[in-house]
Amino acid sequence: MSNKNNSSKNKFNSNDEGKNNNSNNADSNGPEKIISDCLYSVLGVKRDAEEAEIKKAYRRLALKWHPDKNPDKKERAERNFKRIAQAYEVLSDGNI
Repeated sequence: MSNKNNSSKNKFNSNDEGKNNNSNNADSNGPEKIISDCLYSVLGVKRDAEEAEIKKAYRRLALKWHPDKNPDKKERAERNFKRIAQAYEVLSDGNI
């Protein structure tokens, strides 16, 4: 149950790596599930999140990590902002 709670939090911790710890599960879950789980974790939402919740999380994180709002951490902000945008682009498509 602790893994489920961790997946609902965004993965931009103090290291800002955004990595999902499920990489060892590739054989049992398949790569598609791992990729989509990682995308949800980037935005800090559960896998069953509604479209509005995904959009809200995206907007909140995009504002937080926008490079213009983080001039002292510009490289890290750009990297995180791109991850957030990519995750939202895929998840908002609705095909996952």
